[in-house]
Amino acid sequence: MAELQPFVGIGDLKLGMSKPQLRHLLDQPFTWLASERDTLFDGWYRPQTDYFNRSKIKVEYDEQDRCTFIEVAANQNVSYKGVPLFALPYQDLLAFIREQDPDLEVNAESFYSPGLGVAATAAENENYYSLPASLLAVFARSDT
Repeated sequence: MAELQPFVGIGDLKLGMSKPQLRHLLDQPFTWLASERDTLFDGWYRPQTDYFNRSKIKVEYDEQDRCTFIEVAANQNVSYKGVPLFALPYQDLLAFIREQDPDLEVNAESFYSPGLGVAATAAENENYYSLPASLLAVFARSDT
């Protein structure tokens, strides 16, 4: 089971790793999306992204090709502090992360923890609270 480490990574996948390091580590086909800046609205930015098709892992990179975001799907075994996160119903996952970070930000079927560098998205189902999350992510500390 891969351990989620806030602001560090998930298992062997670490924030700050270079694009070639991560591609070599995952060693599987991926889809690459180039970065884009919006020219109409100031500030909008989509980072360079690799989506590893077989493992359903998404990685985003900064302008120096360093990993800033790792997202994994529910097919991965991920734990935090020994708790298997995808085994928990979404409502229990939300409560568990809120215990770690009371400043957790909840937005409909997702949450974001600025204090832990963790985010999750619920399953696309009307009973999402009783189902495990569909996605978990860890992200780098913001410089702002």
